[in-house]
This record gives sequence, structure tokens and C-alpha cells, in this order.
Amino acid sequence: MLFFFDETFRESVRGHRLSALCGIAIPEDLLSQITTDVYMMKYSSFGEQFAKERELKAKTLFKPRSFHNQRAGKGSPYLTFVLDMLRYIKRQKIVTFGVVCFDVEMITFSCNDPYDLDRTYKALFEQIDGYMSREFPNRKAKLVFDDVGYGANNSRATAITNFFNRTSVGRGYDTIIRTPFFAISQAHNVGLQLADMMTGIVGMRFQGKREIMPYWRLLHDMLYTYTLGSRRYTSLRVFKPKRKAQK
Repeated sequence: MLFFFDETFRESVRGHRLSALCGIAIPEDLLSQITTDVYMMKYSSFGEQFAKERELKAKTLFKPRSFHNQRAGKGSPYLTFVLDMLRYIKRQKIVTFGVVCFDVEMITFSCNDPYDLDRTYKALFEQIDGYMSREFPNRKAKLVFDDVGYGANNSRATAITNFFNRTSVGRGYDTIIRTPFFAISQAHNVGLQLADMMTGIVGMRFQGKREIMPYWRLLHDMLYTYTLGSRRYTSLRVFKPKRKAQK
């Protein structure tokens, strides 16, 4: 099972900084067909040149002008495409995972300490391991992150690998391959492009952008839900800002 992840850094309408690290789970045997289907959807919506040369990016799909045109009744080919794509992803039963962070101490996902993995990543891997154990016990999860440069990739790989191999909790997540992979979305990596789109939706939802809500509701249906004890959980974890101590 391939888990593709991307990240975004934003500011809420109330002035709070936030970040999101989100992605999707695609079975390896479906990747080729999904890649072909996404290409054909891009071709049908935007033409051959876009399909061959342009990647799906949230900053393109969710331009302010697109929402303005939609409110004015003119419609937007980008937003129509997103709706079609989300419905397609839902039909394929592709699951979304992620973490949203308002805590300024963990907001960068930078993995500065190679021996102390941020709680954001730990929470994400806990969700993935639980999902794989319950739904695909005979498969392994492969973590694929967007390439962000050698230095950042190296720090992230070191911290994640140390977590999986040197901590009791990490060693217990035996459904996940113990080293991350990095890929370039510009190389027409459809998994990363879809992860970018999903991360953009999640980021805008937690920014407080009302116009994203129809797309968020579709994405929300793609979250993995499960019950532990009497509580119900989803595959999206939110780290809220720490409360200031009262004087």
C-alpha cells in the first residue's frame, strides 16, 4: 500500500498559524489505472497540453478568482474538475490521512532532532498502522513524501528511520516499511499530486475558508473511521494550540 503525503503552511482567518501534513492511501495494483484515469480527466477538462505538462496543485485549483467566478454564477472549470476528482477518488475507496497542527512548537514538520520524532508524525504513523492492521493485515505501508530538498529530506528520513528502528513504539508498527521514500511530484507522480490537492482542502478548511466546505465535506467522507471503546475516531488528527497559563 502506497501512502503519499504533502504539506502546507497557512494562517487562519483569525490570525493563527497552522500547518497540515496530509495524504492518501493507494493500493499498488490500482496506481497504474488511477494514473491513467487522472490523465484522461485532466485531458477532458483542460486539454492535451495541460494533461501532459501541468501537475495538479492546490494553488492552481483553488485560485481566489475561481471562487469569485463561482459566486458570480460564471462557474469555474478548476472547481468543477475538483468535484469530479473527489467523487472519483471516493468511488475508488481511496482513504485520506493527515495531521493538522496549530501548536507553534511542532508546526514546521522539520524533524530537527533525529532522535525525537515530532508527535505529529507519531500520530500519523499510529493512524496508518491501525488502518493497515485492521484492513490490510497482509500488506505493508510504504510512506512516500514530496521531495523538499536534500537537507530536509535527510533530516526527515533520519528521524523517521530512527523512530521505527530504535523506539519500542516504532518497532511495534510492523505494518509500515521502516524507511520513508521521497518522490518528485513534477515527474507526473499522480499520488503526490492528489495528496497536494487533499492537503490544500484540509488546510483551507482549518483556515476557516467557507468556500472550501463543499469540497471538505466530500473529503471528510474519505477519512477512515474506527471505534475504540466507546469513542469514535477518524484518520485526521488535530493538534490544537496550547493554552496560555493563567496568571
